Amino acid sequence: MEKQKKKKGGGTMGRRVVSFARLIQLASIVAGTCAASFGPFFIDGGLDAIQQILRRLVPFQRGLNQAYWAGNFWALYTACDRILLKYQLARGLRVDPSIVHSTSRGLIGDTVFGVLPPITPNTCLSVTLGFMMIVMTKLWQDPTYTRFLKSIILSALTSFLFGWHVHEKAALLFLVPLTLIPAEDYYLDRTWLVASLAGISGLFPLLIRSTETPFKLIFTFIWLGTCSKLFKRNLHRPSVSNLMILVTKLE
Repeated sequence: MEKQKKKKGGGTMGRRVVSFARLIQLASIVAGTCAASFGPFFIDGGLDAIQQILRRLVPFQRGLNQAYWAGNFWALYTACDRILLKYQLARGLRVDPSIVHSTSRGLIGDTVFGVLPPITPNTCLSVTLGFMMIVMTKLWQDPTYTRFLKSIILSALTSFLFGWHVHEKAALLFLVPLTLIPAEDYYLDRTWLVASLAGISGLFPLLIRSTETPFKLIFTFIWLGTCSKLFKRNLHRPSVSNLMILVTKLE
């Protein structure tokens, strides 16, 4: 889809022309990638192998949260449910013991909420698609390379925040493309730095041995200090209000 510019003396502005050649090219890339990924499994095991892969890619039976909670919206939602549940226990109200430990035992299984309404896969899908449509609408109105890249990042971030049974490693889906744009301005750099630090911290539980703790902390602080120094040297920090200074300090 190409956007025409207005010429001197007349012409149209804002009209878009659909390029079917580019559409076919994009569709061919998607179809070729899927064929290269699933083709060998289909040849070896037929439809049964494909169905097995799809069941593992979409683990509805494993519950809303992964064993180690990913730092997304549903982790906050579940934490609020735990707090409300503890409040009910403190007041002496009767609570099912299986609900108390259903989301904090560190095992794979369905998430059972004690106070807040339960979340279904359809709920996750609806919320994810709803936020994606906001991003895609803006991209449709202004289809530029920079906005396209940002749309990919925001779509991946939306999937991480509101997806079903999200792993902490899924943060790489938006962190990797996010590394392509932080050098554009100061605010994008700050966004990348905060998001990357949060993503790295979310991976800490995967290194479970106590002897590994000093190494993961030391390497993280070295990375953080190096990136902060490089960006402060190469990027101009714009004048901001006192409120923005406070927000920056809190970050």
